[in-house]
Amino acid sequence: SFTPRTWQTLHIGSRVASDVLGEGKYAFNGLIDDASIYDRALTPDEMAGLYLSPDSKCKPQPVALQVAQQPAGVESGAPMATQPQITLKDLWNNVVPSATNAVTVSLIAGNGVLSGTTTVNAVNGVASFTDLAITGTGAVTLKFSAPGLAPTTAGRSEEHTSELQSHLN
Repeated sequence: SFTPRTWQTLHIGSRVASDVLGEGKYAFNGLIDDASIYDRALTPDEMAGLYLSPDSKCKPQPVALQVAQQPAGVESGAPMATQPQITLKDLWNNVVPSATNAVTVSLIAGNGVLSGTTTVNAVNGVASFTDLAITGTGAVTLKFSAPGLAPTTAGRSEEHTSELQSHLN
């Protein structure tokens, strides 16, 4: 039960000392943004729904990229049979459904030339490449990046490097 005392200042994230608490002011050590007051306790599902809603006051922000679908079926000069998909993840490793960041792919290791649409905007937190091709031979490593986010790579692991290399010979 909560009844604001409208005759005095309402403190959110702090409490003013009283005779019971002693001298001084006690404050939350952090940031509070877009506070809301409800007439009841919210369930965990309701809180998650508020957080993940596209209309949320507290939209999760992407902090990193992750390869959701490794490129595969790569033959020199032909579009990859399986195009890479990159997800934009928040601090808790969840896909950020509101993310529309531009994601760019580049060839950072190996011989060859990368072609196709190398920058795509994420839709619902997923950047899907559709026409990437590599002309050349040998193993390659692709780097996926977006401004302000930690980049990620594809083709570095033995399994995926072998897949990319076998088709580029």
